[in-house]
Amino acid sequence: MFWNHLDSQGTELCCVGLKPLWSDIYGITYRGLEAQVPILVWKDFLSQALTAATEQKAGKVMMRLEQKGQAPLIAEELKRLGFVHKLERVEFKTPLVDLPGEEGTPLVWKSAAELNWSERQVADLLVKVVEGDPEDDLDGDPIKYIQDWVSDPELTCGLGCIHVGFMNGAVAALVVPQVNLKDGWSRLAYMGVQPDFRGQGLGRWVHRHGFTDLRKQGGTSYHGGTSSLNVRMRRTFEASGCRPYRTVDEWEKKI
Repeated sequence: MFWNHLDSQGTELCCVGLKPLWSDIYGITYRGLEAQVPILVWKDFLSQALTAATEQKAGKVMMRLEQKGQAPLIAEELKRLGFVHKLERVEFKTPLVDLPGEEGTPLVWKSAAELNWSERQVADLLVKVVEGDPEDDLDGDPIKYIQDWVSDPELTCGLGCIHVGFMNGAVAALVVPQVNLKDGWSRLAYMGVQPDFRGQGLGRWVHRHGFTDLRKQGGTSYHGGTSSLNVRMRRTFEASGCRPYRTVDEWEKKI
């Protein structure tokens, strides 16, 4: 669902939308931050989005607000509505053809489908890998968190998209490559290394396996990001040649 504001000629100036992300988590989307739109329009649309989320029985609503245009005024409205600033996020966007392969990797990869794993086994691994992650967003049952990996209306999904990395026969890493086959937009829904295997430079190999599989799936453009405070992951993006795209503030509100 969405709400848009038009000029006298019927041209859209701004738009706010609400979409399900995973489990009972919803996201507020938008266009037109740099348009000359009265802040009252944004206030009205954000309030309507929050009301709609409540009606959908959302557990939490999130918004990634790009740092440009009317963002400061919108941020003040988010505060008034009870949203909390979670983190500043730096994002990268790069053609997959320009990103490296995984030649020389020490990891051996198998999908959860190849391993004949259940969703519960995937969720149990996620709990281990996410330990110590500064962007830990599980917030409850990990089975709910992985639902957009398993079943997504827009992106490739399923146990075949969930990849488990092995180091000398032991489970060491996890990455989830997903592609929008309509336009080639691609993401790594999650990537991480188990605590016992950190500090060995495996992060870049996890990243590069993700790129390799995104290309196999038909992806053309990779879009990813991390907290601006996550120096290690930022270096991983940079080491892979990922190009800076934008900086956003991540806001959230529990319903």
